[in-house]
Amino acid sequence: MTISWDELAEKIALHGEWLANLGSAGQQLSLAETDLTGVKLAGADLTEALLPGARFDGADLRGCDFARANLTGAMFAGADLSQANLTKAECDRADFRGARMYKARGFRASFAGADFRHADLAEGNLFKAILDRARFEDANLEGVNLEKAWLQGVRMAGTRLRGAQGVRAALTQSIDTGEGVLEGEAAMEWLARAAGE
Repeated sequence: MTISWDELAEKIALHGEWLANLGSAGQQLSLAETDLTGVKLAGADLTEALLPGARFDGADLRGCDFARANLTGAMFAGADLSQANLTKAECDRADFRGARMYKARGFRASFAGADFRHADLAEGNLFKAILDRARFEDANLEGVNLEKAWLQGVRMAGTRLRGAQGVRAALTQSIDTGEGVLEGEAAMEWLARAAGE
């Protein structure tokens, strides 16, 4: 589905009204499977928006607020999500390949099966994030906060982790390092070494 800029702007304005009035006025933004490729929405408040399967490839989403939004299966390939807020967002199976996510916040977000290959998540916050089966091959996670993040079946071949925080407090179950799968204590020790501890 496609949408014009004027229609999108109107829907975002209604969403802002819906948020400000706790749902008693305006209308919650719902754009499932909508093609928003290259859209420029820097700083937009999309809190609790329903955007499953939406395509944001190459979009400018710097500083966007996606807190508690449904982004299941959404596509963000090559998008700029620098300093975006993804707190408690549902991002299962989302595609973030090559996305710029510098200082993005994914506190308690669910990224099960999400694809972050070649993405830049430097200095981001993944505190308590669910990273079950997430792909981070050749991604930049330098300085990222992984405290209490759930890491199971995570692929990290070529992942840059220097300076990652909270790695010993991560709930590390298993990591595919590209040279084999490590589990439990061995996976945590690999993560700590990769972070430079």
